[in-house]
Amino acid sequence: MTTVDIFDAQGHLHAVPSQSISYRPAAYGIFIEHDQILLLRDQETDLLLVPGRHLAENEVPAQILRTYFQEWAGITPRLGALLFIENQYQQEDGQFWQFSALYYEVKRASLASIAFPHQAGQYSPEWLPLDNIDRKQFQFGYEAVQAGKLYHQSSK
Repeated sequence: MTTVDIFDAQGHLHAVPSQSISYRPAAYGIFIEHDQILLLRDQETDLLLVPGRHLAENEVPAQILRTYFQEWAGITPRLGALLFIENQYQQEDGQFWQFSALYYEVKRASLASIAFPHQAGQYSPEWLPLDNIDRKQFQFGYEAVQAGKLYHQSSK
């Protein structure tokens, strides 16, 4: 029987039989402005995450990101390039998942201001300087942030 090693959010290793792993795609937004990036901090683990979510069946990544940012940050963003794709394994609510994570460039629509109407909960939004980000701070998504940083610098 083939197993896949999966770490949970607390860093515990689980050897999971491959046939018991479910699959879902996910979409995340890399939002960089003024050499800062908008990330989420997990209040339980103190690790950083890129804003976004997993997709349900028949959901379209671009539309999900627009809806997510409308609900989470009060803006309807403009979506740019697909910056990075990665496969990741996670444990969520006792279930083990393989995700194909799609990371898109997110831009503020012209004069829209950002407000976080739903700040309560496990995740809090933070603007962080791009130069002060370290891989050890991330639960996942560090490579995508680096891809976003390179794309941002090349498009200045």
